[in-house]
Amino acid sequence: MVLKYIFWLWMAATAVVAKEEADKPNFIVILTDDQDQQLDSMKYMPKVKKLLTDEGVYFNHHYATVALCCPARASLWTGKAAHNTNVTNLRPPYGGYPKFVEEGWISKWLPVYMQKSGYKTYFTGKLMNNHNANNYMNGLKEMGLDGHDFMIEPGTYQYTNTTIQHNFEKPRSYPGVYATDLLANKSMAWMDDAAKEKKPFFLAINPVNPHNNYQWGKGWTKPVPAKRHEGTFPDAKVPRSVSFNPDRPSGAAWVHELPQLSDAVIKDNDLYYRRRLQALQAVDDLVETTIDTLKRHKMLDNTYIIYTSDNGFHISQHRLMPGKRCPYEEDVNVPMIIRGPGIPKGKTADIVTSHLDIAPTIVEWAGGKGPGDFDGSVIPKEGTTTPDEPWEHVEVEHWGAVSDKRDIPLSGKVNTYKAIRVIGDTYNLFYSVWCEGDHEVYDMSADPHQMNNLYNSTEKILGVSMKKLEHRLDALTLVLKTCKAKTCQSPWEALHPDGKVKTLVDALDSKYDEFYNKQNRVKFNECSRGYIVSNEYPIKYHIYGNHSPEAPFPGLNYKDLVKKVLSFKVLRWTTPSQGYSSGYRHSCSDSSFKELFEMLLSDTIQGLDLHDLIP
Repeated sequence: MVLKYIFWLWMAATAVVAKEEADKPNFIVILTDDQDQQLDSMKYMPKVKKLLTDEGVYFNHHYATVALCCPARASLWTGKAAHNTNVTNLRPPYGGYPKFVEEGWISKWLPVYMQKSGYKTYFTGKLMNNHNANNYMNGLKEMGLDGHDFMIEPGTYQYTNTTIQHNFEKPRSYPGVYATDLLANKSMAWMDDAAKEKKPFFLAINPVNPHNNYQWGKGWTKPVPAKRHEGTFPDAKVPRSVSFNPDRPSGAAWVHELPQLSDAVIKDNDLYYRRRLQALQAVDDLVETTIDTLKRHKMLDNTYIIYTSDNGFHISQHRLMPGKRCPYEEDVNVPMIIRGPGIPKGKTADIVTSHLDIAPTIVEWAGGKGPGDFDGSVIPKEGTTTPDEPWEHVEVEHWGAVSDKRDIPLSGKVNTYKAIRVIGDTYNLFYSVWCEGDHEVYDMSADPHQMNNLYNSTEKILGVSMKKLEHRLDALTLVLKTCKAKTCQSPWEALHPDGKVKTLVDALDSKYDEFYNKQNRVKFNECSRGYIVSNEYPIKYHIYGNHSPEAPFPGLNYKDLVKKVLSFKVLRWTTPSQGYSSGYRHSCSDSSFKELFEMLLSDTIQGLDLHDLIP
C-alpha cells in the first residue's frame, strides 16, 4: 500500500513537472549579418513585416554595442559588453572563436543558461569568425547545445558552397546549394526534433545574408542572392540622405579626411546595395518557413521570435565605401523585432535597447537563471511600456583597423574609439572620443545624419552650454567604458550613489558643475587594435560626495600596494606583442601605479580585504 501511494505521488509530481515544461515558451532568435536599419533594408522584406513587425513590437532605438560581427555576437550571446568579454576583434589575439573559448565564454553563454533551465537548445548558421575546420572541436562539449549545424570556415561566407559542421561530425561542404535555403532546412529539422521531444526549445538561426560573399581565387565579392531572387529591385538605390557622399567632409578622425566618391563608385555602390536587398529575400523566405513550421506543430502561440542583426552597415554615407566598424547610426542602429505571447501587435517602442539586453531578457522570460551579473537589462515584455528606471543610454566601442568593403584592414589607419547614444523625451544625442583625440557631439533631433559636429561650439542644447553638456557626456562615457553589471545598467548611479541623478537632465543641475568640471576625462594613451586597459587610462571616475584621501592606506605608497596585491593574486600575463589573456596587462615600467592599484582593488580581487595585506 505504501509503495502504491509513493508511486502515485511520483506520477503526480512528474505530471506537474511535465505541465510546467509544456507551459514554458519557446524562443527563436534570427540573427542576420551586416543588415542595416538606416538604409531601409527592412522595407524590402514584406514577409518579415507581415509575420513579425505587424504581429509584434519594432524597437526603433536598438543598438549593437560594437559595429563588428565577432565582438557584437560575443556580447549578444553573453549579455556582456565587449570590454568584459575581451572578444574585441575578428581574429586572435584579440578576437574570433579561439578567443571566445579561451576566455571561458563557451560555457557561459545563452544556450548553457537555457539548457540548465530545462530547454532543448539548438544553433544553426554562423557563430563567429575564425570558427573553422581545425578548431571546431574546441569547447564543443561545453557549449550547452543539444543539436547544431554551424556554418564554419572556409565556407562561412560562401553562399553556394558553405561548410556545415553537424553535432560531433566532421565538416561537410555543400557545393551548388544556396546556403540560406540549406540553413532553413536544417533549422526546421531541429524544430521538428523539439516538437517530438515535447519540451520547450531555444533555437538560434544565423544566416550570413546580406554579408559579402567570399569566392576562392577572387576574394570578397558582392552578396549573392538565390537564383529566384536575381534581378529583383532593379531601380533600388542607396537612400540619398544629406550624409550621402556629401560635398563637404563630415565625421571625425580618418573619416573626415575621405575624398568624395566618384560617379563610377557611386554606381557600383548602388549595385552593391541591390545585391544586399536581393540576398535578404532568402531570409524573408526563411522567416515565412519558420512561421509555417511553428503553425504545423501548433507552437506559434507559445513562441517568442526575436529578429535582429549583429551590426549595421554604411554605403557612401560620410563618403565611406561599403562597410561597418564606425560609430555612426548606420553602423550601430540595427533592426529588432519581437513577437510572441504577451507582446503587443503592430507597435513600435522608443526605449533604448542594445544587444546586451537580449540574453538577460530571454533568460528572464524563460523563467530561468542566468549568471546574476549580466551587463544588459530585461526588456519590458509589453515592449512599449516605460521601465521603472529610465533607459536612455547605450555605449558603443571599437578597437582595430579601418577596413574597406572587402573587410580587409587598410594600412596606417586605426579605428579605435568610445561612443555613446543618449536618448530621452527631450534630447537625442551622440558623443564620441577617438583614440587620436578627436571628439564629436551631434544633436540627433536636429541633425539625424550626423553632419554638424557641435563639439567645442557655442551652440546650446537643453538650455546649457556645449562645454557643460560635454562634461556630463564624457563622464557618462568614462563610467560605461569599464562598466560591469549594475554599473552598465545604471551608470548615473555610479557617479551619484545617492540616487538623485538618474538621467542626463538630472546631471545638468548647476549644483554638480564643479564635480563634473573636475572629473577625469576619457582618453587613449595608445591606439591599440584590441582591449588593453593600460592603453585607456584613466579608468577611474570621481564619485559625487566622496572625498577620499589620495591613498587609502596611509604609510604605504601605491607602488608598494601594487606589489602586495600582485604577490597575493597571480595574474595571467603575456607580452605586449601577444596582447593579454586575463583582461589586464601590466609591466613593472608602468608609471600609473595609483590607477593600477585602484583597478586591481575594484576589478580583480573579489571579497578580499586589502587591510589584511598591510603589516
